Order: sequence, then C-alpha cells, then structure tokens
Amino acid sequence: MDFDMLSKIALAALPVIGGGLQLVRSQRGARKQLKEDLELLAMMPEGSDVRATMLEHLNDQARQLATSDDELRRDPFGIGLAIVFLGAAVGTGIFAVTSSGWWWIATFLLAALGMGGLGSSLQKKARDAKGRVIG
Repeated sequence: MDFDMLSKIALAALPVIGGGLQLVRSQRGARKQLKEDLELLAMMPEGSDVRATMLEHLNDQARQLATSDDELRRDPFGIGLAIVFLGAAVGTGIFAVTSSGWWWIATFLLAALGMGGLGSSLQKKARDAKGRVIG
C-alpha cells in the first residue's frame, strides 16, 4: 500500500472521528452551559422579570438534563455491528487497492452501512430492552 492511498483513507476517516468527538463534547456542553447560566442568574437583581424567566428556563433545562441521563441510552449491539461493518469496509478497501474491479462497490456499501448504523446507534434515545427506539 502506498502513501497516497493511506492519505486518502485517513482523509475519509476524519469526518467520522470528528463527528464522534462532537457528539461526546455536546453532552458535556449542556452541563457547562447550565453552570454558566446559573452564574448569570446569581448576578441578576432579585426582583427582575428577566430573573424569573431565566429561573424558569434553568429549571426546564435541569429537568431535561436529569431525565435524559436516566432514560436515554445508546444501542451497544448496533454500535458493535457498525464497527464490524466499518472494519469490513477497511478490509475490502485494502483488497480493492491491491486488485481492481467491483471491490470498490463493496467497500462503499460496507462503509455506508457502518457509518449509518454508527450514527443511529450512538444517539441517546429512549429504547426498549432490545435496543429499539421507543416513540
């Protein structure tokens, strides 16, 4: 395998890695935003209309954050299956480099299935015991 093909594979993997990191960061961001908003609330005058609105908003955000952590979860089987598909895509991609023909089609299909499955399985949603989305 030459450097050119390795650079193309690495370049194709960057959006997937970036999306995963953004997903992790967004969960931490909600708590950080709530903390910053609480600090703003503490600085507002006591009888202000804006303070009452801000307090109501913060109560809603805290309630949503508390329930989302308890009720929402990811699909571990779907994540594992998506990783298998992505691994198979890498394997067929390497094979497609050394040979030619229809292996690129198989690589593309496996990669599309893996990325789609990973995207849907990583999202925190209300799920039943089998991992299917409720509602």
